[in-house]
Amino acid sequence: PQTESGDYEQIPKPYDFYGAYREGGWRLSEGHADVEPHPHHLYNDVIEGELTFDWPKAHDIVALECQAARNGVAIFDQSYFGKFYITGEDSLDFMQYLCGADLKTKADGSVTYTVLCNERGGVEADLTVTKLAKDRGFYLSAGGNTATKDKEWIHKVIDIFHEKKKKADEETTTLVNFYDASDEMAILSVQGPHVRHLLQPMITYHCPNSSQDLPFNLEDDEELPFSFSRSDLKLNGEPIELCLRLTFVGELGYELHVKKKHAVSIYNAIRDAGEVYELNYNNESRQNKDETTHSVLVRDAGYRAIDTLSAEKNFRHWHADLSNRDTPFEAGIGFTVLSKLKNCDDDFMG
Repeated sequence: PQTESGDYEQIPKPYDFYGAYREGGWRLSEGHADVEPHPHHLYNDVIEGELTFDWPKAHDIVALECQAARNGVAIFDQSYFGKFYITGEDSLDFMQYLCGADLKTKADGSVTYTVLCNERGGVEADLTVTKLAKDRGFYLSAGGNTATKDKEWIHKVIDIFHEKKKKADEETTTLVNFYDASDEMAILSVQGPHVRHLLQPMITYHCPNSSQDLPFNLEDDEELPFSFSRSDLKLNGEPIELCLRLTFVGELGYELHVKKKHAVSIYNAIRDAGEVYELNYNNESRQNKDETTHSVLVRDAGYRAIDTLSAEKNFRHWHADLSNRDTPFEAGIGFTVLSKLKNCDDDFMG
C-alpha cells in the first residue's frame, strides 16, 4: 500500500515476496485477472551487489544486524515457518510416538526442541513443540525451508500410528487431528539483551477476573521461564496467540506467534518503540560519558544474520548440519532423545 508521502510500504505480498517479478507480474489462468508487479523493486535494486566473488554489499548490513542481536535488539520475521496443531484424544500418545523428546513429562505451556526420526534413527526434522494447556493438544513450529517436508512426514507417521494401533486392537479407533495454520499466523522473533526493556511498556496480560488488561512483568522468570509459553499476553492491545520464551540466536528473546491480521500493527509498534529506545539509551550513555557501555542498536534482521548467530552458538540447521541419514547422536544433538531412551518404555519412531 502507498503511504501519504507517496512511498510504498515494504510489506510482503502473497504473490511476490521480493518484488522480483519486474517484467509483468503473474499471468494467471483464463478468467482470472493478472497480478500486477510490485510497484517498488527494492530487491532488484540490491541483488546486483550480491552477485560477486568479493564481499557482498549486504555484508556490513548483516554485521549491524548481528551486533543488534548481541548488544541491543534484533527483530526477525519468521512468518514463513510452518505452524501446525496436533489435537484429538490420542494426540499425546501420537506425539510421544512421533517425537524424540519425552513429552509425557512436560508441563502445560512448555516448549520443547525435538527431533522427528525415521525407522533407522535418522533425523527427518527438528522443530519446537509447545504443549498447550487444558489438554488442547500441541503446537508445532517448523523451519520455513523444511515446513512442507516436515508436514508430509508428520502425515506419514499419523498413518503409521493408526496402523500400529489397529494391529494391536482391530476395534480400537485412534483420534489424531492435524491442522496447518501456517497461512493464518505470523511469527515475529524479538531477540537481544535489551528486549525486555524494549517490550515491557507495551506488554499486558488478560486477567479473567478483571475487565481490564493488567501489566505483565517480563523480568519475572517465574511468570515466563525459558522454554515456556503464554497465551494470554497482548502487545499494544493486540492479542498474541502464543508468546514463546525461545531463541535460535543464543540471546534473551521471545517469539511472538500472532494472527496475520495483527502482525503489521504489532511489528510497527515494536519498530516505533525501538527507534525511541535506541535514541534515548545512546543519548543517556553519551551524557553520562559511560565508555564501558556498548551502543545499542534496534534493527530488523534477516536470515544471513540468523545463520551467523546460530552457527556461533553451535545450533543445528537441518539443511546444512544434519539430514535423515544422521542420527541425533551423530549430529551432536543426542540430548533431544536421551531422556526418552533412558527413562521411557514407550515405543517411538527411531
